[in-house]
Amino acid sequence: MANSPLHLSRRAVLRRGLVTASALGLGGSRAPAATVARGRPINETEHPYGPVTLLTTQLTPAVEARLFRESILEPYPGVVDVIPAEPETFAAVVAREIGGGVGSIGVIGALHGDFASLAADGFLSDLSDFAEDRQDFAFLPQYLEIARFGGTALGYLPWMQATFVMVARRDALPYLPGGLTEETLSTALTYERLLAWAETIAAVAGPKFGLPAGPTGLLHRFLQGYLYPSFTGGINRTIRGSAAVSMWEWLRQLWSVTNPASITYDAMADPLRSGDVWLAWDHTARLIPALRHDPAAYVAFPAPSGPRGRGFMPVIAGLGVPISAPDIVASRALISYLTRTEVQALTLREVAFFPTIDVDLPSNLDPGMESMVSAVLTMMASPDAVPSLPPVGLREWNVPYNQTFRDAFAAIVIDGNDIPDVLESAANDLQSLLTAAQAQCWLPDAASLGVCTVG
Repeated sequence: MANSPLHLSRRAVLRRGLVTASALGLGGSRAPAATVARGRPINETEHPYGPVTLLTTQLTPAVEARLFRESILEPYPGVVDVIPAEPETFAAVVAREIGGGVGSIGVIGALHGDFASLAADGFLSDLSDFAEDRQDFAFLPQYLEIARFGGTALGYLPWMQATFVMVARRDALPYLPGGLTEETLSTALTYERLLAWAETIAAVAGPKFGLPAGPTGLLHRFLQGYLYPSFTGGINRTIRGSAAVSMWEWLRQLWSVTNPASITYDAMADPLRSGDVWLAWDHTARLIPALRHDPAAYVAFPAPSGPRGRGFMPVIAGLGVPISAPDIVASRALISYLTRTEVQALTLREVAFFPTIDVDLPSNLDPGMESMVSAVLTMMASPDAVPSLPPVGLREWNVPYNQTFRDAFAAIVIDGNDIPDVLESAANDLQSLLTAAQAQCWLPDAASLGVCTVG
C-alpha cells in the first residue's frame, strides 16, 4: 500500500495481525492454560439454523448494535436473539448458565481478555474440530494460537479486530508544527508535536483537541494502550516513577488546550462533525461516522510515538460456545456465518472492525473507510509499534481496574493533585485488584510467573 512506510500490500500487513502470538508469550505465563471442554455431544438432527442466543460485550453502542442487527445479521437464515452484556456482569451471567446445566446462551461474543477467564474455569467448548473443518478460508494462524491460551483446546474462534486512531478536520492542517505535513503525519507525529499542534490551534480558534472522557467514553484505553506504553514502555509494572510522572505532566498540558466538554464526550464523531473538536483520538468504530459523513473534510492517521515507541492497543474479539449451549449445531452455524469472507467484509464496511481471516480487504470501500484502513494498516506496519492488550483475566475486577485509571485522570488532570501521591495510591489499588483476580502481566509488560506485580 502506497501510504504504508514499508510499502506492503494491504493483505500482507493484515496477515500479520494487530498483535502476534509470539509477542504474547503464549505457552508461558501470559494467560492461564485453557481447560475448555468438549461440551454437549452434537445432535446431527438438530436444525442448522435453529434459534440461537448471542451474549455479546461487543457492538453494543446504539449505532453499532443497530448496524449489527439490521445489516450484518439481516441475511442470516436463522433467528438470532442478541443480548448485550456489560463487562462487569458478563462472567457472572455465563457462570450462572453453566451452573444450571443446559442454558439458553448459544454463542458468546467477547474480547480475548474476557475469554481468558472463561477458559480457565472450563466454561468453553473446544472448537478445534470446527476450525479444522473450515475449508472456505483460513483464520489468521496467530489468532488461533492466541485463542488456545497456551494449551491445545481452542476456546473461541476469532471474530473481528479493531484498534484506535486519530482523526483531524482539515481545518487543523494549516497549523501543523514545523517539519510535519499531511503526508508525514502517519509516520513522524510525536506526542510533543501533537501538543504543539493543539496549542497552536487553541491560540487561534480556542481549545479544539478532544478526548472521549465521558461516562462511557474510552479514555482509560488512551491511558492504558497509548500514553503509558509510549512514555514508559509498560503499564502495570510502570504505573509510577519518573517516566509516568512526565507522562501525566504532558497530559496536563494537553488538557489545557482540550475542549472542556470532553468530559461529556462518549464518542468523538459528533464533536468532530460539529466543529467543536478539530483533532481527536478514539476507537475506529466510534470515529467512522464522521469520516463517512464527509470524508473529504477529515484525515485519519495513527496515534503518535513517544519516548518508548508508538503505543497502540489491538482489540481482538472472538466467538465461543459455552458448554451449556442448548443447540451446538445452531451455535456453530451462527459462528460460521459471522466468520465468512463476505460477512467479514460487511462487518468492516458497517462497523469498522477488521477481518480475522486471511483475506484481501475489499477494493470498493467508501472513501471514509478507506482513510481509516490506511491509518490502521500504517500503524500495524510501524517499526516502533508497542502493542498493548486490553486487560486479560481480570474477571469481575475489570471495571474497577479501568476506573482506577479514570480516577487518576480526574485527580491529576482535572483536580490538579500531586502526581506522585496519586500514582502511589493508584498503584496500591491496582495491586489489590490484580491480586484478587490472580492476574498475570500482559502486554506491554514483561511476563510474570505469578500475579503481576505493580511497579
